[in-house]
Parts: sequence; structure tokens; C-alpha cells
Amino acid sequence: MLLNNCESFEFNNEYFELLKNSNKELVEEDKVSFSIQNAVSKIENKSSGEAKSKAGGHRRLLDDPEFIVLALCVTQFVLSYLNCLTKSLQNKDCDMVLAYDDAANTLKTLRQLRTDEHFRKVYKRAQAIAAKQEIPLVPRRRTGRQVHRDNPTVDSAEQLWRTTIYFAFLDHVCTEMERRFPHDQRQMMLGQNLVPSKLANLNDTIQDELLQVYSPDLPDVNTWEQEVTRWKVKFSDIPKAKLPGTLKSSLKQAHQDFYPNIRRIFVLLLTMPVTSVSLKKMFYHFYGT
Repeated sequence: MLLNNCESFEFNNEYFELLKNSNKELVEEDKVSFSIQNAVSKIENKSSGEAKSKAGGHRRLLDDPEFIVLALCVTQFVLSYLNCLTKSLQNKDCDMVLAYDDAANTLKTLRQLRTDEHFRKVYKRAQAIAAKQEIPLVPRRRTGRQVHRDNPTVDSAEQLWRTTIYFAFLDHVCTEMERRFPHDQRQMMLGQNLVPSKLANLNDTIQDELLQVYSPDLPDVNTWEQEVTRWKVKFSDIPKAKLPGTLKSSLKQAHQDFYPNIRRIFVLLLTMPVTSVSLKKMFYHFYGT
């Protein structure tokens, strides 16, 4: 990551070689992880000017106890629960109905993490990282009247960061999950079962739900049942391997004159924004930047 973003330091060839050499040394010392902090410190010590200043700024950020607690421990712990869902949403053949169901289950799981016991495990990991880097986990200076950051009445750093970082970040993630995966939109995703390769999943119950959800937008609701039946027969004799498997390819098969309702559903699904969880945006929004 540091090598890919070295342009921000505006290194000359000497400093770039220094970074690569420090990378090799650290990889040899520790095959499991690469210490970016040590690499940045070497750059700061052996460079000058703007490169030294920027490297020092990055090092001070890495030395910040709140960075260790939030960026390295809390975000990794919380967002790891979204890993499978995020990967699933990136697949071209993603089953959006299953994705919405898993999102609901993930949201329920995240809410159960809002306990002192779960944060205590996260805090122990932060303590281990801080001890290895010889960084004291001490909160920033507190004052009696403070308006730019939370200042709850607590007795320890663990209680402070549990309230201001762990609970706050977890609540924000849950709020974003609710906003990005609304239940009514999950019902609309049932329209993917009209794709020829997924017609085997299209039973009477799903047909009725689709009619109920899309009826305000369908051009002819009175012929819905007959149209779906003809759509199924149209692909009944085609081998499964040759069936259209995407909304785009299915739209080409749904002619406006013969399948107006199904075509309308495909158009709506194709124009509907794909729901995803942007971890980067979520993290920056948490900081209010």
C-alpha cells in the first residue's frame, strides 16, 4: 500500500530505493506482516524537506492511540462481518434476493456486537499492538467544556473509546445497512427470477409478490399471468447452458409488443442503483470529512 502511494511523498530515486530496501528487510524479519510504521520512520530519519515532513505526519498518525483503536482494531473487527456480503455484491451473477437476506442477517449480527464483552476483546488486541510498538494507549487531553469531540464522563481509556469509537462506529454501520438494504427494495429484487436461467425459482408466490410490488408501473396488469406463462414456455426447450443469465441479455428477449410487463420489470431493475457497502465512504463519513 505504501509503495503504491509513494508519489504523495515526492521521493527522489534515493528515497524510493530506501523504501524498497526497508520493505525487504522487514519482510525477512516478519513473514506475516510488513511494518509500515518502521518503514515510514526510516524515511523520516534519512530524508529531508517535504519528504521528511510528510513521512513524519504519517508516522505521527500511526502512533496515535485512537488510530490504533479505531482504524486498526475497531474497523477491522466490525467490517470483517461485511466481507462475504461485499464480495457477493461484486459478482456479476449475484443473487440480490439472497444478498438482501444476508444483509438482514448481518445487520442482526452487528447489533448483537454492541456489548462491553465484544469491545473488551477488541481493546485487548489494541493493547497488544500498542505494546509491540511501545505506544501508550492514552486518550487525548480532555477538558471540562469540549465541543469538537465527544467528552463523556468515564473512568478509563477503555470506557472512553468503547463509547466514542466502538459504539459510535457500530451504530453508524448499522444505520447505513438499514438505509442501503430497505425491505421494500428486497421485494423488487425478486424480479431477477424472471431471468430465463432462474425461471425454475419463479413459483406462484413470487409471481404474486412481483405483481403486487410492480403493479403501479406495469403497462397491462390484466395480462400478467398469461404473459409470465408464455415467457416460461418460450425458454422451456432451450438447454440451461444457453439460457440468458443476465438482466441485459434477458431484456433483449423481452420484446415490447409481446412481453411489455416483463420488459418493464427488467428496465426498472437495470436502472435501479446496485446496493453496495462502501467501506471507504463509511469510514470517512464517520469522521465527518
